[in-house]
Amino acid sequence: MNRTLARSILLAALSTGAGALQAAPVTYQFTTAAYSGSTSGPGAVLGAGAQVSGTFVYDAAGTYLGASQTLGFGGQAALYGADSGGVAPLSQLQGTVAGWHFSDAMGWAGISNDRFPNGALSPQDFVQLSADPYINSSNDVLPSGYQRQLKGFDLGEYRLHNVRLFWGTGIAGAGDLVSSESMPASLPDGAGRLALDFIPLYWANHAPYYRFTVLFSGLKVQEVTAVPEASIWQMAGAGLLMMAAMARGRSRAARPR
Repeated sequence: MNRTLARSILLAALSTGAGALQAAPVTYQFTTAAYSGSTSGPGAVLGAGAQVSGTFVYDAAGTYLGASQTLGFGGQAALYGADSGGVAPLSQLQGTVAGWHFSDAMGWAGISNDRFPNGALSPQDFVQLSADPYINSSNDVLPSGYQRQLKGFDLGEYRLHNVRLFWGTGIAGAGDLVSSESMPASLPDGAGRLALDFIPLYWANHAPYYRFTVLFSGLKVQEVTAVPEASIWQMAGAGLLMMAAMARGRSRAARPR
């Protein structure tokens, strides 16, 4: 085997390893600050000092579905999801709060760029990942027309109905977050917020949906570093060994006899 072939094997292994590290989807781990909000409703059951932590998979190749308002959901955002067999921007969500657990197989993403959400006076950016789409608070209609996958828990008379992780202009001093409404290659580095949306077990579409939301500040996410597969390292090792063997052969051939 010649030197050119050995070098090709080495370069192929290294480029494959780099691709494995950079390619979507990416696993993130997340944590929040301690809860210090309302002392009534589900927040009282969780208790002061409760924190949320867990992991999820983010895929920047999530499938675009359309404008959230056009699709009948809340917010002013480009909505991404996999309800039509596309790519889910959020998947494998797993979390724990005060000993209770929640999980969701496939979630959604909403991206806003330079819009005016919630009566804001200046254009703002907004990045949100959620187990289910953002509900339209103006009519409190529960999402329908797709299969809910969130596996949550009950706190007394309240049931976990949605989990949202979001970042926005002005949250923890954040400025410009996105330059378009395409899925960002990576999630914001700064602190965001995490919302656990609860509904009463007697829910009858008559109470404000977000009245029972428990909001956590200090949301931080961090990529879980991927490790190239063993076969990649084996390819790289084979290339290095062949190049080393050929170098030794050239060294012996050059010695005076």
